Amino acid sequence: MKERDNLSIYFPVYRRIEKEVLNLTSAIYFSDDQLGVYSLDIADLIVRCVVEIESIAKDIYRKENEEDPEKPGVCFNWMEKKWNISKKQITIISPYIHFEKMKHFSPFDYKNKSDEDYYSTYNAIKHDRVKNINKATVYSLIRALGALYVLNVYYMESKINLGDDCHATHLDRTFGSQVFVVDIAPCKDIVLLCSEYSIVTEQCICRIIRKESNFIFNLTYRNQFDEIKTTGVFMIDKGFQDYAESCVGKSLDMNEFWNNIAKYTKMTGEQFKNDFEDVNKVKDIISVSSNKMKATFWAELNK
Repeated sequence: MKERDNLSIYFPVYRRIEKEVLNLTSAIYFSDDQLGVYSLDIADLIVRCVVEIESIAKDIYRKENEEDPEKPGVCFNWMEKKWNISKKQITIISPYIHFEKMKHFSPFDYKNKSDEDYYSTYNAIKHDRVKNINKATVYSLIRALGALYVLNVYYMESKINLGDDCHATHLDRTFGSQVFVVDIAPCKDIVLLCSEYSIVTEQCICRIIRKESNFIFNLTYRNQFDEIKTTGVFMIDKGFQDYAESCVGKSLDMNEFWNNIAKYTKMTGEQFKNDFEDVNKVKDIISVSSNKMKATFWAELNK
């Protein structure tokens, strides 16, 4: 998994806020008829969420554009233009939150000063908490927490090797949350599972891509115990890959083979051969062939 620098600055804070929201569920039954409940504790959590949202949005913009944004609104407008962030949807999976109307929702899909606009709520309670405390509702809190979660997932910029799991059935779609999961757009090159037919690609925060495979040399040999073994010789170097691809289906001269692959190391052909035979306890080489490895699947951000 590839992660942005300073990931530890943001996600532990998100997890702490999320834990406090879950603690609230023991005092307030988080269901549809309680969405309008408000309190000072909820107001405090909304303010903390949006402070984090502004900071992480600026950091994402700065890293993507290599310049400082003038204000948070510039960041959100950029995310909308580049990523259609208002379309990105998350799902609540916590057993302590019992919403039906907003089981699935898009945190950044709102009109200014509407009930969905947690940002206006934040500004109202920040500047005049007593007057606007009734705006600090469970509904606004969950939307603000969801927005912070989405930005944390984008900030992680994860690229996860799924191997041959082309449907990402074993991927943890929570990305560390105890409240939310994301949908993942299926790979366009793979036959869909029944459960994937209803997935709307533009709503997904992540997607599955198929990455073409590399080439590898497979050496079959007899070891010192007279056992037949096969071991691969692989390098990511472009020269090695071009050479391996050119050898597919061909009979190879062993001396030529050792000399050619040694070009991509700091060894001579003889040194590479001796090292391989010592490590694998080779008695004699039976055959060498070049093959294309299986394609791999990756989960990445749906930008």
